Amino acid sequence: MKKVTLLIILICSLKAYSQNVSADTTKKDFKNAIGIDASTFVRQFFISNNTSLPVQRFPTILSYRRFIKSSALKIAAGAYVQTTDNTTNDSVGNKTENSGYCIRLGYEHYSYLGKRWMYYFGADLIYAHSKDHSDTHFSTTSASEYTTIATDYGISPLLGINFQITERLSIASEASFDVAYEMGNTKSTAFPSGLDTHRSSNKIITTFNALQLINLRIKF
Repeated sequence: MKKVTLLIILICSLKAYSQNVSADTTKKDFKNAIGIDASTFVRQFFISNNTSLPVQRFPTILSYRRFIKSSALKIAAGAYVQTTDNTTNDSVGNKTENSGYCIRLGYEHYSYLGKRWMYYFGADLIYAHSKDHSDTHFSTTSASEYTTIATDYGISPLLGINFQITERLSIASEASFDVAYEMGNTKSTAFPSGLDTHRSSNKIITTFNALQLINLRIKF
């Protein structure tokens, strides 16, 4: 709750400051923008220098914005597939497969902080689906499988800042607070007994994402 309050205070402060800054009317007015998430590349750079960065729970890779005066309507989507294999030999080890996708529909309002700087605030509606599968072999005769399928519905208020590099190219970063309702189903199977276990869980998940999303935008 404190983090949401801080976001609101920052939005109000930036709004009050931006009232004295006007847009540059000599620039061409582009109505569309394609966004590409560059966070993964930045994160890999920092990790290679022994610094870990948090991973967004509902990430997106590509986004499209339609600008209407000082606001924008947004649609963004992303997907991932991750596999790990910790098998030590033919009979003992663990393999995991994680996959999922996320869709965000949002609204953003923009205000100028300077000729090249803008801040924006808004909110996204979130839909996400994920599947996690784990296959563990304890020995040649003992093993277990776990599969969890989850669907999330949520909302994410956000606050971001955008720097205009050229007329068409800009870079943005934003903070957000995800609130999602997750419906999950887990199935586990033990071998050789063949015992199946099913478990369902519904819960509310909250995640604060600091200024970690790096988004390159191309206007047209």
